[in-house]
Amino acid sequence: IFGIYMVKHGNEPTIDDVLQPGKNMLAAGYCMYGSSCTLVLSTGNGVNGFTLDPSLGEFILTHPNIK
Repeated sequence: IFGIYMVKHGNEPTIDDVLQPGKNMLAAGYCMYGSSCTLVLSTGNGVNGFTLDPSLGEFILTHPNIK
């Protein structure tokens, strides 16, 4: 499970950057490992699911607009 925030003060992150409220989050998601590797990601405009294609080494959009 992860969340991505913008660093507010210059280039070096500070404790204030880590302790931002959720409303400042730019993106969030999680990754599950099992018989396949799945990445679920939201950037604020819906939720999309991606599955790793090991032959390509890339995540492919397999579950668009998850509800």
